[in-house]
Amino acid sequence: MFGWPRRRGADDPYGIRRLARAIESTGLVMRASDAELAEAERALGRPVPEEVVAFLRGFPDRGARMLDPEGHAQRSSALRQLLMALDGEVAPAGIVGPSAGDLAAGRNWWYLMFHAKPGTKRFPEWEGWLGLRFSQGEEGIAQAEARYATRLPDSYRRLLAVFDHVAHSGLHMHEGVLGPRAGAGVQGFEGELDYIRMWLRVAGRLAEASPEQLEAYLPFYADPYGNEYLFARRSRGTVFRFDHETCGIGPTPHSDFDAFFAALLAGRLGP
Repeated sequence: MFGWPRRRGADDPYGIRRLARAIESTGLVMRASDAELAEAERALGRPVPEEVVAFLRGFPDRGARMLDPEGHAQRSSALRQLLMALDGEVAPAGIVGPSAGDLAAGRNWWYLMFHAKPGTKRFPEWEGWLGLRFSQGEEGIAQAEARYATRLPDSYRRLLAVFDHVAHSGLHMHEGVLGPRAGAGVQGFEGELDYIRMWLRVAGRLAEASPEQLEAYLPFYADPYGNEYLFARRSRGTVFRFDHETCGIGPTPHSDFDAFFAALLAGRLGP
């Protein structure tokens, strides 16, 4: 998914600036200097967000706890697992964010970028990379719940309050890659539903599920094999899966979002 060189010199060891140029966005390395921040602000035509500067300057010393000041991880095993991985198994690489054109169009997206430390074997399908997009806020979560007449599982909801997109090579919490794509965060639910509807139309009578049955579910994760993982809108328990080959919806071994996320982090989802 990313595909840029892993090492680009002492001042940019992970190639963040190169990536930013490739996708015509903003790239800032860890501990960015005042001059680098000023240059980025001139290009953007506005200040770099305070939380971005705080991450670049503070994360190497303060660690993942600084990313969850409201303590959502206390009630979300999934978020807690993710923050522990940030502290123990990956190294901060920098920030990738919007261009001036993105901001002018209202697309304000910023990803915290990490890379697995040497010897880490927990992320075999990630190619070592992890991107986390800052949450767009509680309002967007509440709007999505109202639109789909559901209450998202609390652990998932609290993860969304901190990061609304977990992106890595081939696997993602919603379809899409880094950037202001429609498929990230709570704004991505409809795009995922349209993807499943397309498969149901193509399969026709051979589909094991119907469009009417799909309305009882909400997709929250797209795997690299064309399948989708779903919540039942009226139940916050078992995680379900849409199989794009059979066009059916069935249960998974994951009793809840926390169990699913543990398998995701360990690379155990499989095809």
